[in-house]
Amino acid sequence: MEPLPAGGTWRPGPPRRRERWWLHALLLALTFGTTTWVGLQLAAGYDPRLAVVDPRTGLLGITPALVRAALGYSVPLLAILLAHELGHYLACRRYGLDASPPFFLPFLPVVPLPGTFGAFIRVREPIRDKRALFDMAVAGPIAGFLVALPVAAYGIWHTRPSFDPPAEGTIYFGYPLAVKLLQLLLVGHTFTSVHVVEHPSFMAAWWGFVVTAINLIPAGQLDGGHALYAVFGR
Repeated sequence: MEPLPAGGTWRPGPPRRRERWWLHALLLALTFGTTTWVGLQLAAGYDPRLAVVDPRTGLLGITPALVRAALGYSVPLLAILLAHELGHYLACRRYGLDASPPFFLPFLPVVPLPGTFGAFIRVREPIRDKRALFDMAVAGPIAGFLVALPVAAYGIWHTRPSFDPPAEGTIYFGYPLAVKLLQLLLVGHTFTSVHVVEHPSFMAAWWGFVVTAINLIPAGQLDGGHALYAVFGR
């Protein structure tokens, strides 16, 4: 039995379901694979010495050093997504709501795509308490943002200057305000992607900030939409 925070009544906790853990594990493994493949490409661009190309096929050779560097992207990115979804999940458990563990979504492993379409949980019952809805909505972005900050700091420390002239058709990434503030705090000045080659960990944090920003849009079933509805109603 679990208490409702808003009153003194009691309600039964969520029913014990037989979770399909094999599906969660499979999706996580696939997403780890696609994000690591993206990490291989980012690591090869960051440190060309790791980019060993097979002369027979022209394909990038996968070496242990390159894989280790690629994990600097995939592991932090999955950690940010996991923190975001665990924020939602633990908030649901706190209020006695039946929710699923996170589902990770793999995506095309081609730069500049992130290799994942994010993650989500399923809330298996209506949320009738506005405080529970608000707390559930904001817990995810807060948790993901707090994990993304130290990852971004590490990436800023290890980002290297670029002395190559910009190539035609190159895609440059804009930096959010949080990154600019971290730059001022850590290195004393701001810079853009025109002047540096981003560390793979920095790109993981960048995508974490993007996911957080998109989820905070106050519309529909996004976290921002849930929070707005909890505060103002229809």
